[in-house]
Amino acid sequence: MTLPQFITLSVFFIVLFFSFRKGNDLASPAKAFLLLWCFAIFLCEFKFSGFQYKWNYLSWTVFITGLCSFLIGNYSAYIVNIGKPLKSIVEIRSLIQTPGKFNNQKLFNINIILFLLYSFSYVFELLVIGNLPIFSSHFDKARIDYGIFGIHLFVNFQFIIMFLNSEYLIIEKKQKHKKFLIWVIFFITALSFALLLQRFNYFIYMVMTFALFYYGSKAITFRKIIITLVVFFGFLGLIQTIRLSQYASQFMYVVSRMKYGREWAFFTEPYMYIVMNLENFARMVANLNYHTYGLLTADWLAALFGIKHWATAYFAIDARVFVNSNFNTFVFLSYYYYDFGLIGVLILPLLTGLFIGFNYYNMRKTGELRYIVNYSVCLSVIIISFFTNPLVMLAWVVPIFILWIIHKYFFYEIIS
Repeated sequence: MTLPQFITLSVFFIVLFFSFRKGNDLASPAKAFLLLWCFAIFLCEFKFSGFQYKWNYLSWTVFITGLCSFLIGNYSAYIVNIGKPLKSIVEIRSLIQTPGKFNNQKLFNINIILFLLYSFSYVFELLVIGNLPIFSSHFDKARIDYGIFGIHLFVNFQFIIMFLNSEYLIIEKKQKHKKFLIWVIFFITALSFALLLQRFNYFIYMVMTFALFYYGSKAITFRKIIITLVVFFGFLGLIQTIRLSQYASQFMYVVSRMKYGREWAFFTEPYMYIVMNLENFARMVANLNYHTYGLLTADWLAALFGIKHWATAYFAIDARVFVNSNFNTFVFLSYYYYDFGLIGVLILPLLTGLFIGFNYYNMRKTGELRYIVNYSVCLSVIIISFFTNPLVMLAWVVPIFILWIIHKYFFYEIIS
């Protein structure tokens, strides 16, 4: 066991121990962040793949600086809120479950409108493109290239539609016919989007919905979590099976240059999907000799105004030039470092941690549904931080902005 493994394993179990003590919140930002990153670093240090290598001191310094910066920002939010009365999770659940508290009809209407927008956009793309990725002879290329600019943003509403479906089902205790229709919308949306062979949105939905159920209902139990995770990862595995069906079962094991026996080949994919993000970042830090000063961090803005590809070509930006394997994703710190170097890794994660911390304490102080929704988004940012940074992705920013608008201006009334 290496020193980083010993440290991360110790921190992991210490955090886990305190998380299950009475009155503690397992899903609080600092605990979720520490558990995730301790697990990722612990796995990474096994160096099971031939694509992994020993990190230099600069890579470790930048990496630890970024993680600590996030935690310091989060801790700053905690300091600001010391002494302020916080509602327990039980109290928050009771507030959300109060009968007649919300205008459920308004939320129902919003679900219908967004689903119609999604459906029209989905069908329009299908008619123009003439095919779906699942029926393509080249699955991987088709799923990446699929979509019409502008229109596909509405197709990406899939995860907030499913989230709003779940939200309606939590707060609506009667109206069986409407709940049935919401279930129909849910399954149509989930199954139709699966034909595009995209898993990212489902992962976002699951994390957000976990937070919604955890803070907004009494539905979360250990048994239900296990069953849901088995079903969910089975579903994601089915999508991946379709995507890789043309390859031999041992393909991933061979191309990943694994150092353990073939009998453990099934472990290759989840292991590589976690650790190579960290390895790609370490390799970037060790080899990068220039910076792009905001072009990658503002990627979503460039994409929104249609100048992303022009700017990328003009400035010869290739964030994946440091990738030395088939796994081409990075940890959430990557674009910050690529743009601004150590200063970016020091400041931007700190601001992210501070923002997430304030959202968490707003939820704990008020117990309002809109703050639960806001924090569910924040928790998803934390959980997927080991393989991407959604804050720079237009396909994530726009749906989340719509979700915020809905709860800020349309679905917030409390009926007296």
